[in-house]
Amino acid sequence: MLAIIEAAGWPIWLIIAASIATVTIIIERLLSLRKTLVLPQGTLAKVVQEYRSQGVTAESLNKLSASSPLGKVLAAGFEKRKKLTRNHERINRRNRQRRCS
Repeated sequence: MLAIIEAAGWPIWLIIAASIATVTIIIERLLSLRKTLVLPQGTLAKVVQEYRSQGVTAESLNKLSASSPLGKVLAAGFEKRKKLTRNHERINRRNRQRRCS
């Protein structure tokens, strides 16, 4: 095996180094993106239940965002929904004022 590598010359060492780096990255991604870390059991059900009972608060968004990567995504979605709701309310108010005047 070593004879084959030596016969291939210096470019083979770059290929070997790239292969080792690739395998290292793959292993790191497999470990860091485990389903239990990204999507903890019961997160979605707990968020839906809390949303229905209390609505969206800044404290709940911060807590949700810190819980997991899925929590960050859900918190961003709730924050966007909150902003859109405020914008719709403002537009509706403006339209009612225009109709009345």
